[in-house]
Amino acid sequence: MQPYQQLSSVFLCLLTWLHSNLAHTYVPLQSFTGRIGGGNYTYYKLLRNGNIQIQLRSLEGDADLYVSQTALHPTFELDNFDVHSVTCGDDIVDIPESYKRPVGIGIYGHPRYVQSIFECVISVAGADAVLSTANSWTPPDAEVEEESIMWTIFVNVLKVVLDILV
Repeated sequence: MQPYQQLSSVFLCLLTWLHSNLAHTYVPLQSFTGRIGGGNYTYYKLLRNGNIQIQLRSLEGDADLYVSQTALHPTFELDNFDVHSVTCGDDIVDIPESYKRPVGIGIYGHPRYVQSIFECVISVAGADAVLSTANSWTPPDAEVEEESIMWTIFVNVLKVVLDILV
């Protein structure tokens, strides 16, 4: 093997190793804190392509995370989210590059607490972060909506009544 071929093989191995290791390393893009009332949702839209990880840490109370590629306002109803994390500690959700954008993200305040305070960190897979540094996460102040649990119950009861009548 000639020195040029050896160098080429080493370079190719190095690139393969870097890509495989960067693909599993997440680089933080944005972090913010927020408050959510018990039984309410706060919604965000994720526009950025690539493999994204959302980490939600409840600082007070218990905030949960719901993600959907089809519904911009995901809820805890089984047919209204694709992935979720509902632990009493840190909630982590990985959003693959294959998800259709925009991705709807709902943060739900558990009704056991009057208010939950959370910190959210949005990260991108290392390989995707190297390709682009543009931030496509809708800032917390941009489009925040809260939906009360009473409204959710009312809508569900209305659906049942309409199903019975139709």
